[in-house]
Amino acid sequence: MTLVSLDLPENPEKLAEWVEEFICSEDLLEAAIIWETLASEEARGMPLRFVDLTEDQLVDIEQHGLKSLSESQLRKLMASPEALVDLQEYVLIQAPLYWQQRSASRQETPLHDARWSQIRHELNSRSEKPDKERPSRSGQATVWSGLAGLIAVAASIAVGVWVNLTPPAPQGWGFNKPGVLESSRSETKLLENLAAAAHSWFNKRPQNREELITRLKQFDAGCQKLLTARLSALDGKTHNAVDAACQKTRQDIAGQLAQLEQGADFRSTQAEADETMNNLEQSLRQLITSS
Repeated sequence: MTLVSLDLPENPEKLAEWVEEFICSEDLLEAAIIWETLASEEARGMPLRFVDLTEDQLVDIEQHGLKSLSESQLRKLMASPEALVDLQEYVLIQAPLYWQQRSASRQETPLHDARWSQIRHELNSRSEKPDKERPSRSGQATVWSGLAGLIAVAASIAVGVWVNLTPPAPQGWGFNKPGVLESSRSETKLLENLAAAAHSWFNKRPQNREELITRLKQFDAGCQKLLTARLSALDGKTHNAVDAACQKTRQDIAGQLAQLEQGADFRSTQAEADETMNNLEQSLRQLITSS
């Protein structure tokens, strides 16, 4: 694999188009690790996380690509491998026309979601370490070298031809159910809606490994939608608690998808998934009692 990730265009508009090329390719993770190392101190100090993108910004990205971001935002996004992988997953799931057209000319094999989940699990584990446990910038090359095996896996996985992809997250249940994330008049009502949405995991029981994988990916997509939603009925502390619970759920799902890919027993993994969703529901209901 040849990766020309050091020849960053100076023109901001060309830079956006250039980054989009990597988002539409299997080379994104390796490129992103290099970009993080090359980023300015300002960008590395305040990287743009995926959850920092507003709903309006995500709509603009869907319709117009990364050109909708300012140069400063784009460079801060390039300083965060985690955010870039999140963004790649987002446009794969949403499959907007702009990104379909962007990728239509690429002749690659389909993306393997469970292996990407394995990569995401490593990135999430890294990002959740307390600051005092994180290595200095001078030692980060060593940390990222530990991902070499995963990068090698990622390099063998392609984004695929968009027109042949079936979006794994249809609307209608979980946090994707219409109306669940709309602003409610009270914090309690919104939390009740969220808890009920979490419980909807149990409304349909997967009967085999493939159905469990699909169900997990659909729920994960709903969690991603929740993390980017404007929950104006919640105060800052409660909003952060909801986000933390949702992030923990996404981590667990990533691990469960990776286990299934590696041949784990269907029933035992389903039991773990049930526990994950039950924990999420209980966390949300505890917030109701404390609000």
